[in-house]
Amino acid sequence: MQKQNITSQIFFWVIFAITGIFAYLIFAPYLTPLFLGLVFAIVFQPLYHSLKRRLRERDTLAALSTTLITVLVIIIPLFVLGSLLTQEVVNAYNVLTQSGSGALVNMTARLNDFFQQLLPAANIHIDLPSLVGGFLQYIASNLNAFFISIVGVLFNALLMLFAMYFFLRDGEKLRHFVLDWSPLPEQYDINILDRLGNAVSAVVKGSLVTAVAQGAAVGLGFALFGIHGALLWGVVAVVAALIPVVGTALITFPAGVYLMLNGGILSGILLLLYSVIFIGNIDTFLRPYLMRKNLDIHPLVILLSVLGGLSLFGPVGFIAGPVVIALFFVLLDLYPELMRGKVGATEDRA
Repeated sequence: MQKQNITSQIFFWVIFAITGIFAYLIFAPYLTPLFLGLVFAIVFQPLYHSLKRRLRERDTLAALSTTLITVLVIIIPLFVLGSLLTQEVVNAYNVLTQSGSGALVNMTARLNDFFQQLLPAANIHIDLPSLVGGFLQYIASNLNAFFISIVGVLFNALLMLFAMYFFLRDGEKLRHFVLDWSPLPEQYDINILDRLGNAVSAVVKGSLVTAVAQGAAVGLGFALFGIHGALLWGVVAVVAALIPVVGTALITFPAGVYLMLNGGILSGILLLLYSVIFIGNIDTFLRPYLMRKNLDIHPLVILLSVLGGLSLFGPVGFIAGPVVIALFFVLLDLYPELMRGKVGATEDRA
């Protein structure tokens, strides 16, 4: 009887492994929108529960309303921003590739004169128009490739919204499914799921939303002080905002110097003051408010996870990288408690 039972288990797991491999191959092309749908469902879960209470516990209507709000607040603005950004990058590249590219050429000449006087033997020569032009060309080529496949992008966005809707509506069923299949005691599973949800919210809200807010402030400041390509530099500032210590100063300080070297001394000083007083304090006040009691991850780890995520997963890595690292830190934080058997100890005593 025992031998028959072992044979049955082996047969079951072999069949399960084979069908699991084929299931993965079937779902593999859609893992990115499914993942994003899950992340957005976690981030917007408080809104969903709030709407659910207002709508008298109607799960379907609350999930649909939350998804529509996501479309209006995030998806549509992202597509509009992408379209405008593509045009702005192309225009900036065309301006830079023209002979005698105005202020940038003047700034290049001044920098070369400065280095020639400082280190005459080094023979340092900087070609800013070529450097910036190459950077813009790289961005333009990737943006064009992205919008050429616009049908695929729209399909993935639609699939992501469907996934978000069902994750919101059937989230409890999915949670129970994970609890049933996990070999860990239920208290451990609940602890891991709760901490993972907090970690995802902390990463997306606390770090990425703060970086986007600082990037938007940089773009607004550049537009106010007359710097061309404000939208482009605002997007670049989003990534710069994730860099510890320097942050958006990596973008705003050279811009302020650029203005002062080209005759706008007052504008340059005002831009630097705007950067220090307003943009710098966005991180100070907004991040703690958004993160609250969620998992706090060091800014350097967030930056490396974003860069590594972009390299490994492509554009979705901007979110996927930090989320994966957040899960790793959740498990790392839980491991000592797991080994000591203290997770869920309070619940057991109760």
